Amino acid sequence: MNLIALLLGLLVERVATRVLHLRELRWMDPYFDAVFRSIERSSRSAGYLISAAAILLPAVPVLGLALAFEDVLHGLVYIAFAAPVLAFSLGPRDLAKEVEEYADAVTREDRDEVQRLEKALTEGEAPADLAHQG
Repeated sequence: MNLIALLLGLLVERVATRVLHLRELRWMDPYFDAVFRSIERSSRSAGYLISAAAILLPAVPVLGLALAFEDVLHGLVYIAFAAPVLAFSLGPRDLAKEVEEYADAVTREDRDEVQRLEKALTEGEAPADLAHQG
């Protein structure tokens, strides 16, 4: 059952990446913002507890549903649930495509495009000493 769910999840991931940006979890941003504010205001040890709770809070219901669906209709409901969960877990971006674009930009020696793609891939500013290599 897990193999079938994995294959379906990968199929959904391929289709969703190319057709729709369904997997961008922007609706979770307020949750993450609140967690980060709580961590900033707390002590180090409390920050660890808040971090653990922030991870477990959305994961526990998913685990509960997965366990509940495991034996329903010989696992078919579990597969229908597990495939989208896997697809969402892989994230909204096609990293292979982005790395290919980056390699092409490096080959073309297009510094502006290289810097833009470095920023997108690292989700921040690339170190200056790495940005000038190439």
